[in-house]
Amino acid sequence: MLTAYDARTFRPIWSKGKQDALGGVDLAVRGGQAVALGRDSVVVLDAATGKQLWKGQEAKVDAPGKKFNQVVLTDSTVLVVDDKDNLLAFSAKDGMFRWTYPMKRLVHRNLTESKGTRLELYVVGDTVWASSGLTTFAGLNLQTGKPERSIDATPVLTSGHHHRCYMDRATERFAILGKENVEFVGFAEPVQQVCN
Repeated sequence: MLTAYDARTFRPIWSKGKQDALGGVDLAVRGGQAVALGRDSVVVLDAATGKQLWKGQEAKVDAPGKKFNQVVLTDSTVLVVDDKDNLLAFSAKDGMFRWTYPMKRLVHRNLTESKGTRLELYVVGDTVWASSGLTTFAGLNLQTGKPERSIDATPVLTSGHHHRCYMDRATERFAILGKENVEFVGFAEPVQQVCN
C-alpha cells in the first residue's frame, strides 16, 4: 500500500493499494509527481491528489520486494531498471518512452567473478551514471541515452571481502561505494580513493 500524508497534521491524504496494481517497493517523489513501480509498468501519480497522470507499459519490472528494482526521477525524466537489467527512460511529463540501455552488475566479492550482483544508477546534472561492467560506469546523456563517458573503478574495487550490507550513494562529485570500506569514484575528475 502507498499512502500520502499531510506533513503538518500527519493525516492520510490518499492511498493506493493492490487494486491499483502497484507492486514494486521503490518510490521517487519530485516536483509534484510520485513515481511508483507497478506489477508490469511505471505509474506516475499527482503527489497531491494520488490521481494517475500516466502509466508506462514498456517497463516490465520485477516481482514485489525484488532487491534490484530502482526508480529515479529528475525534472524531465523517469528512469527505471527492469527485470532484465535494462535501464529505461520515460518523459516525466507524459510518459513517452525515450531510450533504453543494457546495464551490467558491479562486482560483489571478487574481480574474477563472471557476473556481478549490484546495479548502480545515479544522475548528476545531465549525465546518468549506470553500472556497465564489473568495475565500470557509463556516463549516459540524460535526454538521449547515448554513452558519453566511461569510468573504470578497478583501482578501488579490490578482491576479497563481499560488498558491505548498505546501499552505495553518490554526490555531485563522487560515487561512494561500500565494497571493502568506503571507495570514492570521481565523476568530474579522475579521483579514486579508498578510505579505511
